[in-house]
Amino acid sequence: MAFNAKYLPTLKAILRAFFIKNRVDIDTAVLDVIEIIENLPEAEQSDFSQLFWLLNSRINFFTGGSFKPFSEQSLAEQQSLLQKWANSSIGDLRKAFLSIKKLACFVQYGYATEGQANANWERMGYPGPLGGGAKDPNPLNIIKVDKDCELNCDAVIVGSGAGGSVVAAELAKKGLSVIVVDKGPYLQSHEFNQLEADMVSRLFDRKGALVSHDGAITVFAGSCVGGGTTINWSGSLRTPDYVLNEWAEQHLNPQFKDPAYKKCFEHIEKRCSISTDFGKHSPQNEKLLEAAKSKNLYVNEIPFNALPAKDDLEWKGYNFGSMGDRYRNKQSAQNTFLLDACNDGARILPNTLVDKVEISEGKANGIVAVYNKKYQVKIKSRIVVASCGAVQTPALLLRSGLRHDHIGKHLYLHPVVPTQGVYDDTINPWYGPMMTTSVDEFAQLDGNHGFKIECPPAHAGLMAMASPWKNAQQFETDMAKAANTAIFFPLVRDKFSGQVWLSKDKRPEVRYHLHKYDRAHLIRGLQECVKLHFEAGAKEIQVAHTNTPSFRKGDDLNGFLKQIENLKWDKNRFILFTAHQMGTCRMGGDDKKHPLKPNGETREVKNLFVADGSSFPNCSGANPMLSIQALAYYISQHIH
Repeated sequence: MAFNAKYLPTLKAILRAFFIKNRVDIDTAVLDVIEIIENLPEAEQSDFSQLFWLLNSRINFFTGGSFKPFSEQSLAEQQSLLQKWANSSIGDLRKAFLSIKKLACFVQYGYATEGQANANWERMGYPGPLGGGAKDPNPLNIIKVDKDCELNCDAVIVGSGAGGSVVAAELAKKGLSVIVVDKGPYLQSHEFNQLEADMVSRLFDRKGALVSHDGAITVFAGSCVGGGTTINWSGSLRTPDYVLNEWAEQHLNPQFKDPAYKKCFEHIEKRCSISTDFGKHSPQNEKLLEAAKSKNLYVNEIPFNALPAKDDLEWKGYNFGSMGDRYRNKQSAQNTFLLDACNDGARILPNTLVDKVEISEGKANGIVAVYNKKYQVKIKSRIVVASCGAVQTPALLLRSGLRHDHIGKHLYLHPVVPTQGVYDDTINPWYGPMMTTSVDEFAQLDGNHGFKIECPPAHAGLMAMASPWKNAQQFETDMAKAANTAIFFPLVRDKFSGQVWLSKDKRPEVRYHLHKYDRAHLIRGLQECVKLHFEAGAKEIQVAHTNTPSFRKGDDLNGFLKQIENLKWDKNRFILFTAHQMGTCRMGGDDKKHPLKPNGETREVKNLFVADGSSFPNCSGANPMLSIQALAYYISQHIH
């Protein structure tokens, strides 16, 4: 669906409306925004069209605006309308507010072009790209396509991230001919330019605009060669033993209680140089660590999959690894398992969307795909492995005709809401190792459910996207304090799940409602984050809620904690994120409840395996990269 040009003034007005002063080249940035919108599923494009129609018409008066189209209103009138939508009792208006707020704020602070800094960065102390790095000494073996074609191999793997890369390396090592297909692009290290908006658009699924059906949760997922390992935050935690026991006992997967399964973790940890040798913590991780120790909470260092930094530039540059690591320190799939696979003869086909798995007489025998939205590619193969993540994998299986009742169900997301603490000292949350501290005190509040507390990498666009907006003055004042801001968040192990559906245009649609049980853990987690900010000496504290009060040093802390608890927590009143998607094709021993056998093969189709986060029986309770890699290594040993 092409963007309707008559709405261009409305879109430009939206991108300016949240701020005292526009400081980016909207005429250029809006072209990227239009590309993002046109890349969305038809239903979401239709939602934006209806929103633009509403704002472009005089009917917006009845939602709190004026009888003038939005683009003709004064800035004060526009901002008054936005404030009314943010706190509306009408859910669709809150959804509209958050949709355009996240878009406008990310563009205003994250957008820049090569060699030209965003004008907001100087005010907030953000450095922009650090530069440095070098070209890859060993580029991957990429297949080039210039016409419709048919390829042949022993095993085709759909997805090149944490799961697919490990399977590719193992099968190629066994002597199988392997082709790895990914719908995203292949960028070499020197092409990771550290420009946030550009990298998010090129490396993330739906250009960073993947959200749940109701708009309430933003879903971060990799869509590039290397998948999530290219853009994640390097945390490399083993699946907790209590979760492995749960998967074994409740879902009939005996392998998870077998002591031999530990060797799967050991294999990955050795190949990816996983350690805690990050030199020193970043200031925000140090704040979290010291505050937790001061309160006698159970706290751990998070191992990461990166080589030691050779100098201060590379130490600072660890944090930019959330946009792809141009220094090659991060041991992502590109630098490890995909490289190993290519050295053993595997080939990689990027920019290729797989339509379906071809099935004959109950067996998988290849895939049908489209390269670069232009050429049809068929790959004949006796083995197919789906490793495209817990959102895309169930969609692929459903498009291929699989009908197990539980495909697409049991979507777990580890929901996250950030808290911000402003300190007297400089934090620079965009420098240093991304996440190296985990407060585990609350991980088992109720049985195996609760939350961990961690820190994210924080760059200009994401900080703006996640920061509360009550009015333009408050927002810009808060953003000007970014260099002194540390961010803590609770990572909730959700007990109740959502679902992935196929939309009318056969694309995955995320449906997830935060259950009151998990919401209670989230609110408790936010309160504990606030306490830790307070213990660390923060002079101001905020929670990412559209109507949250701000805490300032000298205020009543207990009163502030009570205010958080008493806020309205229905959907689209707060900024909710996920970077972990799991469970939608779960493995187990019950053929009625588990689409996958314990060895990762689908119950409906022989020689069709799944090896990614969708294979988990439920959520891992810890950052899942290492859990996915270890499980993929286990599954690969059962593919012949």
